[in-house]
Amino acid sequence: MSLLSWLRSTKETVGNVGETLPTSGSEHEDELPTDLNHTEKPVQSSSQLMETELACLVPESLYQPFLLFPQRSFGNQQRAFCSSWYSKYPWLHYQEVCDSVLCFYCLVAYKRGLGSIASNKSSDDKFTKIGLSNWKKALTKFDKHQNSLSHRDAIDQVMCRNKDVGEILRKGYAEEKAENRRMLQIIITSKRYLGRQGLALRGHYKTGDDIVERGETDSNFIQLLKTRAEDNPGLFNWMKKSQSKFTSPDIQNEIISIMALMILRKIASELSGKIYTIMVDETTDLSNTEQMVLCLRYVDDDLEVHEEVIGLHSLESTSADMIVSTIQDILLRLNIRIDHCRGQCYDGAYNMSGVRSGVATQLIRLESRALYTHCYGHALNLATQDALKGVKIMKDALDTVFEITKLIKKSPKRDIIFQRFKDDVTIASPGLRVLCPTRWTVRAEALASIAENYHALQLTWDVAKDATRDTEMRARIGGVAAQMEKFDFFYGISLGRKLLNIVDNLSRSMQAKNISACDGQRLVDMTHKTLQSMRTDECFGLFWGYLECRRSSVDVSSPTLPRRFEKGDCAPEYPTTVQDNYRRIYLEAIELIVTTTTNRFQQKGFKMMQKLETVLTSVQQPQLSEGIKDVVEFYCPDFNHPDCLLTQLNILHTSTDNPMTDLESIVTHLKSLGIAERVFFSEVIKAVKIILVMPATNAVSERSFSALRRLKTWLRTTTTQSRLNWCMLLHVHKEKTDALQMISVGNEFISRNDSRVQLFGKF
Repeated sequence: MSLLSWLRSTKETVGNVGETLPTSGSEHEDELPTDLNHTEKPVQSSSQLMETELACLVPESLYQPFLLFPQRSFGNQQRAFCSSWYSKYPWLHYQEVCDSVLCFYCLVAYKRGLGSIASNKSSDDKFTKIGLSNWKKALTKFDKHQNSLSHRDAIDQVMCRNKDVGEILRKGYAEEKAENRRMLQIIITSKRYLGRQGLALRGHYKTGDDIVERGETDSNFIQLLKTRAEDNPGLFNWMKKSQSKFTSPDIQNEIISIMALMILRKIASELSGKIYTIMVDETTDLSNTEQMVLCLRYVDDDLEVHEEVIGLHSLESTSADMIVSTIQDILLRLNIRIDHCRGQCYDGAYNMSGVRSGVATQLIRLESRALYTHCYGHALNLATQDALKGVKIMKDALDTVFEITKLIKKSPKRDIIFQRFKDDVTIASPGLRVLCPTRWTVRAEALASIAENYHALQLTWDVAKDATRDTEMRARIGGVAAQMEKFDFFYGISLGRKLLNIVDNLSRSMQAKNISACDGQRLVDMTHKTLQSMRTDECFGLFWGYLECRRSSVDVSSPTLPRRFEKGDCAPEYPTTVQDNYRRIYLEAIELIVTTTTNRFQQKGFKMMQKLETVLTSVQQPQLSEGIKDVVEFYCPDFNHPDCLLTQLNILHTSTDNPMTDLESIVTHLKSLGIAERVFFSEVIKAVKIILVMPATNAVSERSFSALRRLKTWLRTTTTQSRLNWCMLLHVHKEKTDALQMISVGNEFISRNDSRVQLFGKF
């Protein structure tokens, strides 16, 4: 549509004929007239007459031609209007006569006397009268005008007074908002990815005059956006903006918090009305802050067990009162009732398990049915330590193993020497495993790595000692080499490897999420039976034969009898042979492990669990037993009446041909039932849930501490507690993070600010 055609098609004219626009496109904006209401007599040239008529008209539609626009000189550069600006600024109204642009909304509002623009109080003459032709600063001027109050007021006035005019630009603004929402969605998904993977968002903050390069340009978040922008031109232009990019640290925290809170609300909704167990543990992070992690274990309607990390919370002190107060505050925020708590699982620290004022005792006062169980993983770890300390030959062997791993792993030079001998002598053997006294399942692997690399280690000491000049280090190496030549050390690591393999297998089995406290107790009993079966001469004979075969391949001295010491009035007893001496140590070690684990696993809270399991698995119960009465009395509000539970149990055991004598078979049968049948066995299902909700170990808390070490590294020690907690939730709950609806996240983020609603609209 040419300019003359557009002039002829326009029917309505308003305003003063004396109001004129610039007569020609000037080279600089300073040369353009600023007062268009002058009273000078206009020159009646054809071009000026056309411009005068143009100023008097209210355009009926936008004029956005795609032409070869004329260029203007700006210093040494030639610049021209760009037609691609139409998509980003759909209100632009181009004037071919003077090669300038006006704001369509502001022009119409000004000509019709609408809003604040008519009073000249907030109008911008460049977009209502004069026209903007400074293409060098066009984008800056466009952004400033688009965000101005006068421009927004003009849009509101024009669209309210003339619906037809509103329809003209509705599509353009809708497309702009849709593009903005697409950019926002890319930003949100990028933050979700970094949070899920446990990667740092922030980076080094750069300062300078360049707005684009200033800020956290080296952060993982910004670099990820730049990488995604290589295949997305819209994102590339978005990242070049000087402001309103929505990538600042505050915006990052806000979006991360929205996603983390959505995960918490999801967990709280799933927990609503269900019984649960509280699991708590504490640790100190790299910034020397005491962190408490709270986890909740619950059983859903399909009898599936869930263990959910609720979050990290910094503690001012580790007193029981502080921990209880924090737990109550968290439950209150999640709208979870304390009277639904049926279990507690902590370590054996005094502040947690103290009889008078421990956390477990205080929570039992609030809810008597919240039975406390000392975490079986911690209990087994302590029992194993007690057993190892009771057998001197094994205790000395473990101390030497710890020294060996330090000498190798903390010296790159000795590690290279060891690797060279390992490749030459025992290439298929595993590498050395560090012996950690606090880990639950690595002791046997550490001893196995020493036993499999015995000869390579002995060769390493000879070379390492000659290559070391430090006298103290030479003495340490010489001491370790001398110990490895003794049969006692060789016997200690072999016996420890044999026994700890059984204990580590028990520890690994109990760390599974679906293992309840009753299941854990059965695994302990099975382990005790296995250890008791090893207390025979036949088993020791096989073990002794294995040692003799292995000793022939390494440089180890022959076994000898210990020196005789007479102490006390009783007649001394001495082993007659070397084999008898080491048989006594073998039997003593097994007996100690059985005794210490038995003592550690005799817990008061488990007695009620054991009684409840006995009630469920008893096939024939013709009358109310003492067990049923005790269970129903203890869990009084949970069960309607003892007769109801007894009736459902009898029907359950008679409804199937296969006898259900264990909890696993009962759970499997109940899972196969339909909705109506589950209602029929409602009391039995309640009893099953009470058993399943009590965990064997608090392994989920220990795993969360591993995630904490991945998140809060030495380079991220200044991370705020709230941001750390949000990132922790996204990283730990990977499946829930993947299931987040990005549209819901975006809508919640947009709804928090009116300016965001105008910029993005709604997904």
